[in-house]
Amino acid sequence: ARNLINCKNTAEVTGKAYVGGILGYNSGSSKNPITGNINEADITGEDKVAGIVAYNNNAIVTNNTNSGNISGYTNLGQIVGEQNASYTPDIVTGNISNGTVTILENNDFARIVNGTKVSYIVYTLKGFEAWSEEVHKATLGTDGERYVVNLDLRADITLPDPAEGQEGNWTPIGNYANTGGWSHANSYKGVIEGNGHKISNMIIVSGGVSGFIGYIEKGTVRNLSFEDISITASGSNVAGVVGRHSEYYWSTIENCHILSGSIKATGKLVAGIIGYNHAGITVRGCTNKASISGSGDVAGIIGAGGSAENCKNYGTITSTSSYAGG
Repeated sequence: ARNLINCKNTAEVTGKAYVGGILGYNSGSSKNPITGNINEADITGEDKVAGIVAYNNNAIVTNNTNSGNISGYTNLGQIVGEQNASYTPDIVTGNISNGTVTILENNDFARIVNGTKVSYIVYTLKGFEAWSEEVHKATLGTDGERYVVNLDLRADITLPDPAEGQEGNWTPIGNYANTGGWSHANSYKGVIEGNGHKISNMIIVSGGVSGFIGYIEKGTVRNLSFEDISITASGSNVAGVVGRHSEYYWSTIENCHILSGSIKATGKLVAGIIGYNHAGITVRGCTNKASISGSGDVAGIIGAGGSAENCKNYGTITSTSSYAGG
């Protein structure tokens, strides 16, 4: 589309993919704004469904209003269903969302876009793998832009055994690399809501910061358990849930549990829940039952730094050097 300004839809729209109240597919550039449009009707589809534009390439989407109900399986949004990840999500801004988003049942996952954030509601392993692919790319900026990808887990997930020729089946989310100064850009900043579910058979073989999340900043992980976890790391900052927390800002790890397995590292700062809590992170209601071993600062809950509330360790703790605790 070229410019799309001050248009209005009041009729229901139904389709399979690229279903929008105003526009289904926009291939325009930032020179072609989508602004001042209104959708008042219900929009229903399967993939890429939204009140204003179902798929947006690089147009600025601003000052639009949706009051219709959006229903579908994946890539749902009141304003934009899916935004081209090569461009900053900040081009979708200043819109008003008064409708609702309904995820249709019996699907692997739903992908919901809300401004600069993406949220996945995951029901199956296939859905978890879809979330995993995007969260890794978005956290590291693989496709050119970094943005938040949240997880709302609605089922237990068992990861498959490593593929042929691979030692592990999980790469930690986020990266804490010292390249002329510690980088904070690659930290995970989203919300992971486990809803009491568990992830089983997570296998990590790594040479750096390791955990389900490697490096977190301004993030949250809660109500999530890990069963039969296996982490083997030739480095420091290693744990089942989070390897390392940022030097700045606050994060939360709450009601997370390591049910069984082992976490082994050649370096220091090794634990069941978080390896190194450099700054303020709230750790509460967590337990560890995995065996933990490292060369120093080894513990069941936090390797070093910060504090824990109402946490328990049941796992064996082994340090080949100094500083070990439950």
